[in-house]
Amino acid sequence: MTYSYSKKFLETSIAVMISAIEVYNKPDHKYREESFSILALNAWEIFFKAKILLEKKNGLKSLYVYSNNILKDRSKGKRRVIKKNRCNNPMTISLMKAMSIIENEKLGIIDKNVRNNIEALMEIRDNSIHLINMNNLSKKVQELGSATLINYLALMKEWFSRDLREYNFYLMPLAFLKDLDS
Repeated sequence: MTYSYSKKFLETSIAVMISAIEVYNKPDHKYREESFSILALNAWEIFFKAKILLEKKNGLKSLYVYSNNILKDRSKGKRRVIKKNRCNNPMTISLMKAMSIIENEKLGIIDKNVRNNIEALMEIRDNSIHLINMNNLSKKVQELGSATLINYLALMKEWFSRDLREYNFYLMPLAFLKDLDS
């Protein structure tokens, strides 16, 4: 029996998306929107990598970043080698690169709205990690998060024939809480 990297990646993606939902739905979480954005994007990246692996017969090398080897004189050679990260592990493609591979190699169709939703989440994630979000994100992430889950579930069903109804894929609405103060 062959080990399926695609299946492992898919199961990990689902676990990460469930974690994003669980963090978001906690009653008092001061970093709720930022955490959701970080985790949801991680789930998307792993999901797209699962799709690439599925279409590329589970070849992990299809996810690696390559560069030219470095010669003794420090010039670039012609041989392509797997680029390593700070921990000396193989560096893998980014979320945006994974989406480009899927589209350019016609491995699947990523709707423009899905792409726009992911890019909007990336802006929140990048500010969360590299700076700080100065605006109130509650409403924006509620809307983006709901769209993210709808998109994720639709592509999950389309690409992997997986129905995730067994999980509670919903975000608790926060909007009604503002009315309690009046």
